[in-house]
Amino acid sequence: MLTGDPTRQIHNWGFAGFGQDDWRLTKNLTLNLGLRYELNTVVKEANNLLGNFDPNVGLVQVGQGINGPYNGEHYNFAPRVGFAWDITGSGRTVLRGGAGLIYETINWEAFLALNNSLGISTIPTGALGVGPNGGKGAGSIDVGTVNFNGSALNWNAGYNSGASTVFPSGEINCGANPCSILGMVQNFRTPQVYSWNLNVQHSFRPDLVLEAAYVGNHGQKLSGIHDINQNVPSADFNHDEQSGRPFNALYPYLSFIYQMGNIYRSNYDGLQMTMTARNYHHFTAVAGYTYSHSLDNVGANWDFGAGSGIPQDSAHPQREYASSDFDIRHRFTLTTSYAIPGRRSFLQSLEGWQVNSIVSLYGAQPWGPIDTGNDLSQTGEGVDRWDFFGNPKDFKSGGAVGIPYLAGADAVNDQVCLAHARSIDTLGTAGCYRSGNSVMTPPALGTFGTMGRNTFRDTGYKNWDFSLDKNWHFHERYAAQFRAELFNFTNHPNFANPFGGQNGWGHNDPSVPGQYGCGCATPDVAASNPVIGSGGSRAVQLGLKLSF
Repeated sequence: MLTGDPTRQIHNWGFAGFGQDDWRLTKNLTLNLGLRYELNTVVKEANNLLGNFDPNVGLVQVGQGINGPYNGEHYNFAPRVGFAWDITGSGRTVLRGGAGLIYETINWEAFLALNNSLGISTIPTGALGVGPNGGKGAGSIDVGTVNFNGSALNWNAGYNSGASTVFPSGEINCGANPCSILGMVQNFRTPQVYSWNLNVQHSFRPDLVLEAAYVGNHGQKLSGIHDINQNVPSADFNHDEQSGRPFNALYPYLSFIYQMGNIYRSNYDGLQMTMTARNYHHFTAVAGYTYSHSLDNVGANWDFGAGSGIPQDSAHPQREYASSDFDIRHRFTLTTSYAIPGRRSFLQSLEGWQVNSIVSLYGAQPWGPIDTGNDLSQTGEGVDRWDFFGNPKDFKSGGAVGIPYLAGADAVNDQVCLAHARSIDTLGTAGCYRSGNSVMTPPALGTFGTMGRNTFRDTGYKNWDFSLDKNWHFHERYAAQFRAELFNFTNHPNFANPFGGQNGWGHNDPSVPGQYGCGCATPDVAASNPVIGSGGSRAVQLGLKLSF
């Protein structure tokens, strides 16, 4: 097993400059203008142990005909503009707005570790079979298994930081021939996000303020990963998937050729409202409400565990555009604190009391099926969706059981499932899901499901935290506080999102009956954080603090 130098030194440089000026156009109106310039250099490795895939050449390595894994970008100018207008001149009603362009900083993880295994640092270039039709490689990155004849063994070649190979006559195998790789487009560009907002703030009195804002942004040239060597299914369903891959004739030793490029986009629009009361008759509160919609093509480029890293159909990745994994249409929060008026009493028993509360009411988050076991599309990607008919609300997740499932003969004999099935064969092998008046059936073999991404919604999130404080003051230097905190005060059950949402759960695979669509855990347990996570059962915490 050859894995290259484990001490590879990955680095790049980032430079930025910013200038801004403010103009007081009138006594009530201020204008802000700014310009930012950013330069992020191409990712490098100290020994040039980075590679890529060129369809015309094969597997290539930095320093062996290319100067970098991708071309740099040198014109990232980001303008800013903003204003503030005191509408009445009294300082009680202010209108503010702003807009700007932001360049995203790409995490190295996106380049180097898809599913913690694939990236531009793990592309083999030093063995046979890296060029068209298995041509000889000229690089020095060996990964996976290398096959060789005993007579070809050359121990004298040494193996020093990938500078030379122990088995120079070997052929690529990667442990399970053919290999999977992750490369990137040569003209990769920095993802961009345009952001804008407009808000009005009104003070009814010094201790009571209302703010309403519209916030929006649009992402373009966002990074995404798809398989440019996706199998094209044949009418002969017994054919080898490898033979249907577009690059199989030139590169028969490569199967999944994942490519990172600027293929995705995003949009967000939100109405955000906040009411703030400060010490209003001993009462302090902040109430916030957001009505919004977020759309994008993917939630995480490198998360293969949930199947969310690549599109269902890599030939049409733009079809993944749908509600974001974290899209919540309605979100309401209320934090309150009330200092109970006290009076002098023995041991300060009738003074120093305060009650606090946090109420969180969140709308449902999306989820959708990702079939990893049936390979209905015959692409081998393991990210297939099914066909859905009816009302998505019938497939709302929640509780400790999944969506009702009909298997084998039961699915074929069910008139509703049969009426909506494109193929009796796949219906008999994969089954059918029915809930209410809605049904989900598998597509015909060699085709893609008609469902869009993130079709369904979970049950939302509702939580009330409560605390009670008792404060004592002794002279001027000493104080004590006893605090009783109750998290999830009403012990209301919250269930994890089957797809994960922000919880990392994974019960959205229709090839696993019984679990499909199941909440099955509270959000904190699903996120592997049952102690301090959110959404668990009622928890009580008592504390005493001494100050001096």
